[in-house]
Amino acid sequence: MRIVALDTSGAEGSVALLDGAGQGDGSIRVVAEALSRVSNAHGESLLPLLERILAEAGWAKTTIDRWAVGRGPGSFTGIRVALATVRGITLATGAEALGVTSFEAVRFGIAEETACILPGLPGEVFLQIGAGEPVSVTVDVCRELLAGHPGLRVIGAGCAPLGLPPPDAPHDLPRAAQVGRVALQPGFRGELTPLYVSVPRISVPKPR
Repeated sequence: MRIVALDTSGAEGSVALLDGAGQGDGSIRVVAEALSRVSNAHGESLLPLLERILAEAGWAKTTIDRWAVGRGPGSFTGIRVALATVRGITLATGAEALGVTSFEAVRFGIAEETACILPGLPGEVFLQIGAGEPVSVTVDVCRELLAGHPGLRVIGAGCAPLGLPPPDAPHDLPRAAQVGRVALQPGFRGELTPLYVSVPRISVPKPR
């Protein structure tokens, strides 16, 4: 099975080509991967990047079985650009399209339960604990929430504002290769819609 994966949810966009039967990570081969560090121009850089990597691999869009796209949370513009690109291509080719969250991509390959923290708005982070509901919280609230889960493995580039050790790639930021690996897992059916994370109704008690 040929799969093309895209992620432009952050400052670094990426495109990856994967080949696999979708029967576990051992059967998945990353054919090619390309990165773009153009933070505010994903709309201008994504299509040329995609066309180049397909041409170098000798893959035509009509030969792709499945497309996978990062659906956030992250950059509003970047996410919508990637989703619109995949929707347009699959509408024309009839290929399958799946959405993968940033949390799913960063967490892929880790068997244990995690707290995944990703960069959010200034002073905030996106947080998902285990399979719970993702939230957008301030750094202080994130610390409070993590305190209720001692011993939980913490991953994601959002660790930095909390003073936690930075995780190694690929468990720091979502990348296209990880998005593709998630989408190749048996039974995976990710929605092709943006993931907008809401602010929870909690607060940190003020000092007396």
